[in-house]
This record gives sequence, structure tokens and C-alpha cells, in this order.
Amino acid sequence: TTASFMKAPNNWTIQIVTPFEPQYSAGADDALIDGYRGAVNWRKGSWQGYQTDVEVIIDLNATETVSKVSTEFLQDTRAWIVIPKKVMIETSIDGKNYQQVYTAENFLTIKEQKVQIKNIEDTCPAVKARHVKLKALQNGK
Repeated sequence: TTASFMKAPNNWTIQIVTPFEPQYSAGADDALIDGYRGAVNWRKGSWQGYQTDVEVIIDLNATETVSKVSTEFLQDTRAWIVIPKKVMIETSIDGKNYQQVYTAENFLTIKEQKVQIKNIEDTCPAVKARHVKLKALQNGK
């Protein structure tokens, strides 16, 4: 018998402010920061699914210089999976006072029927931060 293990790429923790749908957990809360990437075939269970706007807070567990944040979203409109219409990233040193470092919207049209993963990456001026908050706003009904 053999098994493969992957050491977590960081010592971060995550607070899921908006609960994900239980049947689309991707395994656990830490799925968003564990270093594994979801497949185009969402049926493999490697994606977290949300039916509302998303908010998560990543605690880097130390003050670090942050100059790039990236995240991926899946779109499969035939399965009612649509990437957010807007993504915002904020940083904080104390976990209370946040400053927005990135906002963007309209990544893919909801009419786009090609199943695809969209990488959203922000390269921002370097800031000191311990907490990174990601908000993703859904397209609505």
C-alpha cells in the first residue's frame, strides 16, 4: 500500500464568515488555503460551493509583507456554477481595521458556457498585514 501526503504550504488559519454548502465542502474549512487546486470537473469534490456572497479571513499568523493575492473560481453555467461578479481583497494588521488593496468585477459573462477555471490575481503595492479578507459577490438570482 502506498499513500501520498502533501505538507501544508503555510501555517495560515482561516475563518469562514459565510458558510459553504455542506455537500460542496472540498473536504474542510482549510480547503481554501491547503494548496490543492480544484479540477474543472467539480463532481470530483475539490471545490467549495456557496449560494450567497462569500467572505473569508485568512490569518497569516505573523505580520508579513503582502504584495500578491490570488484565488481561483470555477464557472460551469450549465450546472448553475457562476464565478462572482465582484471580488474584493482587504488587508489588516490587527484584524479589526482593514484597507482595501484590490477590487475587480465582470471577469466572465454569465452567458459564457465554456466550463473553465478563472484565476484572479492581484499584484498590489507591498503592504504589511497579518490578516487578508476576501469578499466575493455573487451574480444574484
